[in-house]
Amino acid sequence: MGGTHVRTVMDAKLESVQKATDAKLESVQKAVDAKLVSVQETVDAKLESLAVKVDSVDRRIDSLDRKIPVVQELAEIKARLTQVEKSQGKF
Repeated sequence: MGGTHVRTVMDAKLESVQKATDAKLESVQKAVDAKLVSVQETVDAKLESLAVKVDSVDRRIDSLDRKIPVVQELAEIKARLTQVEKSQGKF
């Protein structure tokens, strides 16, 4: 009879430990889930900010692409003007 009582007490204690462990694991899981949500929101915000910056850089590149031919043309005009000035100076 003493063995049965000990067994019953041990089973009750194990069940209590199991419930406490389950509750703690559930608490930890909720904390981890909340942290993951927070990290995801932070990452999403940073990615959105980065996308805005990339768009801005793309617009600047497009603007430069339009300006480069004009700058090249101005450089060619300046080079021709310099040649004309040099040739006029020889006379």
